[in-house]
Amino acid sequence: MTKHFFARLKGEREVPPVNTNAYGVVELIFNSDLTKIHYRVIIKEIEKVTSCQIHLGRKNQVGPEVLFLYGPVKHGISVDQGIVKGALTTEDLEGPLQRQTFEQLLKEIERANAYVNVCTETFKKGEIRGRIRKIKKRP
Repeated sequence: MTKHFFARLKGEREVPPVNTNAYGVVELIFNSDLTKIHYRVIIKEIEKVTSCQIHLGRKNQVGPEVLFLYGPVKHGISVDQGIVKGALTTEDLEGPLQRQTFEQLLKEIERANAYVNVCTETFKKGEIRGRIRKIKKRP
């Protein structure tokens, strides 16, 4: 059975908070055997994006990068609205999760210990950010 997650990205969730009009949403879908993650990142009103990645860390905490969804690139892209999508395998894991499984990343997400961060040329440590949450099924 697949597992679905999302993150709402805003500047006020950065550490420290960033005053920006940029915002976005990320959808993550783990396949049933936890060998692949399909993702879609939608960002709006943002300039010179250099990377988008998953970090380990709680609210108000800056943690290590573990998975890049976009970039890093030297010269950022500017968009009124942009979409990045793709699929990643466990070989793409970095930092403390390098050579681990997606089961470990899933445990961190379920413990509210993972977030998505979008970095720009202006805000190198992150312009918008959001905690990864499980998508709740409606009754």
